[in-house]
Amino acid sequence: MLIIGIGGGTGSGKTTVVNQIISEFPKGEVQVISQDSYYKDTSHLTFEERCKINFDHPQSIDFELLLIKLDDNIFIHHSLFSVSHLCTVLLNFSGCSIIGA
Repeated sequence: MLIIGIGGGTGSGKTTVVNQIISEFPKGEVQVISQDSYYKDTSHLTFEERCKINFDHPQSIDFELLLIKLDDNIFIHHSLFSVSHLCTVLLNFSGCSIIGA
């Protein structure tokens, strides 16, 4: 297994780089784990409280959950960050690779 980390600011081309990497490999050979999918749960906070959170700060990421998923090599529960609600939405997949950036 090879792990490649791609970082950069908003609008810096991370998704473009990821999509190029994906296109260079046979279908199903690349698994992309988006850090945006591991924001800490903020659903218990009011919208006004969520508006005060700096989602660019590492403190907003649930690294413990991300590491558990990496250790288990199982990506069944996947959350998607909702910009309009400033919280994560849990999506359920059954045994499939998560592709997204």
